[in-house]
Amino acid sequence: MLSFRLKRFLTFFVPLVLITTAISLNLYFATIEADQARLQSKHASLLTYQKDGIEKTLNLFMSDLMVLSSQHELKLLFASDGETHRHDLANEIVAFMEHKDIYDQARILDLDGNEIFRVNSNSGAPVVIQASKLQNKSERYYFKEIVALGEGEFYISPFDLNIEHGAIQQPLNPVIRMATPIFDERGNKRAIIILNMVGEGLLSPFEKLVSAGVGKTLLINAEGYWLKGLQREDEWGFMFSEGRDRTFQKRFPEAAKIVMSSENGTLSLDSGFFAYTRISAAPTLEGHSINPSATSNWWWIISYVSPQELDLMSQVQRERYILFNVIFALLFAIGSWIGADAMNRHHLAEKQLMVSERRFRSVTETAKDAIIITDGDGEIVSWNGGATYTFGYTESETLGEQVTMIMPERYREMHNQGIQHYKENGYPVLIDKTMELHGLKKDGEEIDIRFSLSTWGSDGEHYYGAIIHDITETKKLERQLEAMASKDGLTGLYNRITFDTRIIEELSRAKRYKHPISLMFLDIDYFKKVNDHYGHAAGDACLIEFAELMRKMTRTVDVVARYGGEEFVIILPHTDSKSATILAERLREAAEQMSTIYKNEHISWTISIGLASLEQSWDISIESWLERADGALYKAKDSGRNQVVISPEEHV
Repeated sequence: MLSFRLKRFLTFFVPLVLITTAISLNLYFATIEADQARLQSKHASLLTYQKDGIEKTLNLFMSDLMVLSSQHELKLLFASDGETHRHDLANEIVAFMEHKDIYDQARILDLDGNEIFRVNSNSGAPVVIQASKLQNKSERYYFKEIVALGEGEFYISPFDLNIEHGAIQQPLNPVIRMATPIFDERGNKRAIIILNMVGEGLLSPFEKLVSAGVGKTLLINAEGYWLKGLQREDEWGFMFSEGRDRTFQKRFPEAAKIVMSSENGTLSLDSGFFAYTRISAAPTLEGHSINPSATSNWWWIISYVSPQELDLMSQVQRERYILFNVIFALLFAIGSWIGADAMNRHHLAEKQLMVSERRFRSVTETAKDAIIITDGDGEIVSWNGGATYTFGYTESETLGEQVTMIMPERYREMHNQGIQHYKENGYPVLIDKTMELHGLKKDGEEIDIRFSLSTWGSDGEHYYGAIIHDITETKKLERQLEAMASKDGLTGLYNRITFDTRIIEELSRAKRYKHPISLMFLDIDYFKKVNDHYGHAAGDACLIEFAELMRKMTRTVDVVARYGGEEFVIILPHTDSKSATILAERLREAAEQMSTIYKNEHISWTISIGLASLEQSWDISIESWLERADGALYKAKDSGRNQVVISPEEHV
């Protein structure tokens, strides 16, 4: 009898397990493919954002050099009273570098390579270098190429480490140099101006953007040397004799063959996942000539995910589907055993059914997830301890009740239609699918749940089985992470990334509906002095109070963001120049009248505001609009601070 019963058991159990396993494997691989597709999409978007950011920074670099090189004092520097103009020019460049903290040095060299004067950023407090400390740069690789340029031509150097007095500067100081020749009023070439940009301004966003995600963003030059690597000791290898073999080709030879021979794409290899895009290391402003060595110089931005990280991503899915198979294997084993036993003797089947039910109860009661079984009409016939923990109802409160008692009202009609559909058509809609919906607890609280549904028949009756997992805390954490990604951690305002997205949306909307729109740049005056005198904590308190002031004085439709450091921006939809000016003056006056209390000290501060409005013409690039507002702010700073300066609208 045992042999016969075992055969009947295997007849039921093996096909069910094989079918369930096949379905589970298909779902598993489909999920993995979907995860990989999301990974590719996410990293492709990340690369696009980073590429756009680098291109904007390089274009701004060139624009700033154009502004400096067009200073009238430069042409007068070589006149008979040049020493007076030298002093004025030095003050202009110091003021420029106070406002632009992305630059490390600005220098003017004569045609023999001797520095006429140099301004160092000095950690945000620019200083003019004494004449005794000036250097000769005629032996540097870039000097001869710059001297050969004609009027209106520009030079941009490779991305490398700064060298002072013949030695690599310590600590390491990555820089990019841009230069152009200077001509006097008679058109004679007299000198060159060189502006050094701090390389960290390009490299630091790489770490910030991926710090909350999977993988790491890398940057290599045309020879494959690491500008931003997996380890810091691998970076800038071409600058050191012992670092010549620290290249992308050396670490990832298979990937390097493909990446460095194409513009963009994705790769999945044994060494990991690579998403990459090629970017020119030269600015792309039209109408301006760049040295040929720069236009042929390429960088590759590479988003890399290691095999260990990829395996960790799939591990969660594996565990989920293993649990799914184990639970259903147990259910099928119980059902198959009952069916086989029933074919021997009815009485023995009843006894074995009781044993099986106790065994099933033991399995379900130890499960942390809710396991609920209903009959074909939706009445609850089984309710485990996990369901009590999830929804708050005891087993006695639920048996015989409709399962809609744990559904929000908006789902109940859909549920009833699903049961009716199954009765009429013979196949269910949501079987063998994993879905995320909301559940309703006994106390009326809605929770986020993930559930999978199965169905089977027994003695002419249909049953539904649901495995429900409470994901409320997971969803809450996801929402918190999304908020953290879009907001500035100190002030709670939108961050730079969110602002870059919103300005595109708002300008597009203004163009479409032809409504006025204004952009405001705001900056706390002498903020560095606050930090130096009272400490950075006091400076943070001022930033927080200023952010709260802007929140109170702006509308919900306005976009208020922290642009960087003590600089803020406000986008004002449906606002013309007159209305924006009124708001700017109100903000300026309010800031002038308030003070921040820190450790029983009153810290007074003022703000400068630059304003650019679009009322009649919207055919302007975002970069140009930003430059107009930023330029107005610069004028406000240069005119004595605590002012509002309006940039006139340029009609196209």
